[in-house]
Amino acid sequence: MTALHPLAPALSHPSPQRAEVSATRLVAGALISPLGYGAQVIVSYVIGAVGCAQGRAPWAQLLAVNLAALVAILGGLAISLGNFRRTRGEAGGDHARAQDRGDGRTRFLAYCGLCSGGIFALATLIQLTAVLVLDRCIGAPALG
Repeated sequence: MTALHPLAPALSHPSPQRAEVSATRLVAGALISPLGYGAQVIVSYVIGAVGCAQGRAPWAQLLAVNLAALVAILGGLAISLGNFRRTRGEAGGDHARAQDRGDGRTRFLAYCGLCSGGIFALATLIQLTAVLVLDRCIGAPALG
């Protein structure tokens, strides 16, 4: 006697292409971008606060931190894009269907990584423009 319900064999797994993408790649794609952005915000704040308190504008250090974060975020975005492409056949349709229905857990997690990576890349680019445009500490006396 089997413990399965008679209809169980007729149902398909909700994530049929889960073997196409490892759990490590899924987690990396979903977490690298937010962690890179979080590190960028914290490190930039510390560098800016310490540098401005000492009377110097730490432009080069802020530029380096922002560019390093952008590289990490784009790496996470690339991983998520690869995951999304590998699971193309998991659920029929494009990104709109994945967002609307959430079919295929692996594809949906890859899509979440794509969305967060895009948002955090845009936020980092906006902060990078602030570093490039503002050449001194705001609220501090003019340097030089």
